[in-house]
Amino acid sequence: MRLGRSAATLGATAALVAAGAAVSTPAFANGDFTYTSDYTGVASPDETLTISGTGCASTDGNPTSVVWSVAADQESLSSGTSQATGAFGSIIPNDDGTWTAAIDLPTATEAAGLSDQQRGVLGFACYNYDNKVVDSFNVSLALDSTKPDGSYTLTTTADGTQTIETTITGFTPEETIRFGVVPADSHGTGTSPTGDDFTELTTFTADADGGATGSFPVPADLPDGRYRVGVVGDSHGEYGYFQNLLVKDGTYSITSEDGSTTGTGSSDSSSSTDDASAAPTPTTDASSPTDASA
Repeated sequence: MRLGRSAATLGATAALVAAGAAVSTPAFANGDFTYTSDYTGVASPDETLTISGTGCASTDGNPTSVVWSVAADQESLSSGTSQATGAFGSIIPNDDGTWTAAIDLPTATEAAGLSDQQRGVLGFACYNYDNKVVDSFNVSLALDSTKPDGSYTLTTTADGTQTIETTITGFTPEETIRFGVVPADSHGTGTSPTGDDFTELTTFTADADGGATGSFPVPADLPDGRYRVGVVGDSHGEYGYFQNLLVKDGTYSITSEDGSTTGTGSSDSSSSTDDASAAPTPTTDASSPTDASA
């Protein structure tokens, strides 16, 4: 297929409108002491991180406590260096053992010697009344203040050739960004597009600023149907969604959540562009993804 646009082109543009939480796989506790909130393993070092959990109930009527620690690595966490620097805090659980920790990451990460775009470890320990550890667990902590953003344009030349051109920002420098689709009825915008039903259309490598620009011909073998268009970074699973994409009789068009077409991308003798605003629905130009990561 021929890339690029010609004077005989009909174009449609879609914004990356739905935000996605990064989906790394942190380590879970072996017992009942664990977290229950939607922690994804990624957090902004400029914000407060709130994590809730269970499994630290009082013993024999004696109160317990939950201590959290931020450290640069597992060795620092195990040796207690993180607590020596002040990157820790303590909270009293509820009677049933549930707990919520509000972690001031700007203070904690600075104390632990961590900064944006670095990885660390977040540890939790349940202490009994005698100040002994009953249970503990660690989770990964990827610090990332960037918010995915971008757009894509679907164009169709007079001979029926269709091309997607996209600009993406807000990812980790030098990471691989996968651009693909999932069936629209199988994924919500709060769920990562990765999975067995994810069809990768192309990949990009983020530049030093975490952005990427490129174009590619649409595949001719994608089955007819309505799809969510998503991008996901391989570094720690950060993702965002564009407007939905409809494939019918081998022709691509961008649609809204309700299925209405915002840009057909069909051949035309005149040049036109259909711009979709960055509303929380799929449109013809994929731009402005937001990040729902912590």
